[in-house]
Amino acid sequence: ASHTANNYHSGFEEGGSWFEGIQSTLTLREPSTLCSGAPSPNEEFSSSWVMVRSGDGSGWAQAGFIRFRNQSGVQHMLQSERDPLSMPVTRYSSVIPADVAYTYRVQFSPACTCLQFYWGSAHVAADTTWSPYSVWSGPFGAELFGETYFRESAMPGTSSSRMRWASIRGQNTADSWVSIPCGTFTAYN
Repeated sequence: ASHTANNYHSGFEEGGSWFEGIQSTLTLREPSTLCSGAPSPNEEFSSSWVMVRSGDGSGWAQAGFIRFRNQSGVQHMLQSERDPLSMPVTRYSSVIPADVAYTYRVQFSPACTCLQFYWGSAHVAADTTWSPYSVWSGPFGAELFGETYFRESAMPGTSSSRMRWASIRGQNTADSWVSIPCGTFTAYN
């Protein structure tokens, strides 16, 4: 897994082609281990998500699942950040079953000129209060990643029960959902 300034990431990134939205079905996989030792128990987590981001990566909106070491069970999670100067907006669900497939989606809505979040078929009442077209640089990019704070071994899944993204679709600027062909994403591990 690659390591950014704060977290380990492993997944796929689309370089930027004006996708306004992204959706994928993820099978929730618990990590093989969640180690202690991070500065705060809430920093010991394992997650996987779909995300739309600004062209320069300074703003983003993601939906997926997360498991914290100090809590039992997996939760749906969404998070958005308008820009580096704003505070991220985060929402969690109650505990959900692991080893179940859910479809996660972040989409642009022309009706509200905002980004909307879905887990399963449910629209989560946490639309952004801003339009990505007003505050983000383009072209937008799409990402599918697993993320953890402390150790690579805390990534979702195990060697025998891997994390999978399936039925990947992107929302284009005509607000249509299209299949994203193989080779569109670059792998990062």
